[in-house]
Amino acid sequence: MIRHDGVVKLMDFGISHMVDLERLTVTGQLLGSPAYMAPEHVEGRPLDYRTDVFAAGIVLLPFALTFSSVGDIVPSAALFGAFAYLVLGGSILAYLLWFHLLKVCGATAASAYHFLMPPLGMLFAWMVLGEHVAFRDLLGIVPVALGIYLVTRPAPLPSS
Repeated sequence: MIRHDGVVKLMDFGISHMVDLERLTVTGQLLGSPAYMAPEHVEGRPLDYRTDVFAAGIVLLPFALTFSSVGDIVPSAALFGAFAYLVLGGSILAYLLWFHLLKVCGATAASAYHFLMPPLGMLFAWMVLGEHVAFRDLLGIVPVALGIYLVTRPAPLPSS
């Protein structure tokens, strides 16, 4: 949000934490726009980051429906296969892999390996879909690999 004097302010979709919330409402009243409230907000349960995710989805829904047509979705085996792949491979398997990496090699190395995803996506697109990979695309892998090496290399031993 930009104030009238030009100062930029960062806004939050939800009410993450308010001191003296009791003074703003009376028992049984809610603070916020009901159409955009997450279910846990309406039910009076504690709010966390999921409330903001819900609010962002609700706010973006009209834009998504404006620029796309639900009628264009044609149920098919390919659609269900793609959906199953995204749910199983892109979400559940990635989640399990991420926490395995955190446990095995720590947060720094796991975060560094996360940067392998774009080069791996390019490699899989070439292998599976037959996409063309230009030389400059391959050159883009060099700084990624160098950064991963620099972050994950063993620390030098102190000289005595």
